[in-house]
Amino acid sequence: MPKRRGQYKKRRSPFKLKLRKKTIYTLFALSLIGASGVTLVSFTKASTLLFELNRFIVALFGWGSIFLPVSLFLSGLLFTGVRLSLAKPNVSVGFALTWLSILGLSQAGIVGYEIFRNIADLLTTIGAILILLGGALVGIIVLFN
Repeated sequence: MPKRRGQYKKRRSPFKLKLRKKTIYTLFALSLIGASGVTLVSFTKASTLLFELNRFIVALFGWGSIFLPVSLFLSGLLFTGVRLSLAKPNVSVGFALTWLSILGLSQAGIVGYEIFRNIADLLTTIGAILILLGGALVGIIVLFN
């Protein structure tokens, strides 16, 4: 027996949000730049909330936590569409690759330790050091391309 058309109506959701693609990119960029500002201000440890945020960031990234606001800011600039030399994909990707490779080499924080440990488990310790040195070198080349 064939389906009867028109008998069943689709229910519409009471709230439908239509945003343009550029608006979504702008909101994402502003949230990354805002997160960069909050992480930068957390280094002042002016309140309990900022102190706890800073403690969490330092536990994750160790000494490399100082570069987290820079990485977030560069990623935010990438999505703004501003025509600056810093707002290019190679700058964000190169900086992040260099930063994460150096974190892994120094085993700074939980992230650096896990990066190094996972690569060392697949290869050897010497192999992990060589891979991370290569990653840092590639990151610098991409950053300044």
